[in-house]
Amino acid sequence: MISPTCSGMGWSPGTYTIIRRVRVLAEEISRDPRSRRRRTIPNGQLALALEGVADHAWAVSFLVANIPTDEPDGIGRSSSRRAGDVAGAGPAW
Repeated sequence: MISPTCSGMGWSPGTYTIIRRVRVLAEEISRDPRSRRRRTIPNGQLALALEGVADHAWAVSFLVANIPTDEPDGIGRSSSRRAGDVAGAGPAW
């Protein structure tokens, strides 16, 4: 999902936020609190998944950018995606 970012909050015009949500199975959640993926899961969901109450949780991450979305190869271009890819950006972030 791409969302405009408020320019009134100090962001330059044309800045937007890319919001990425990934379903993570409970058994795939690391027990290490330093795990990057684990730290992107809201605490309530994390607790339910680790206690076995829920079979999955949603990891959420945000990227703020000002890459033009109206250019043919811009980040807003829709394409088929593989796990870990952001639409049109490819895997090398």
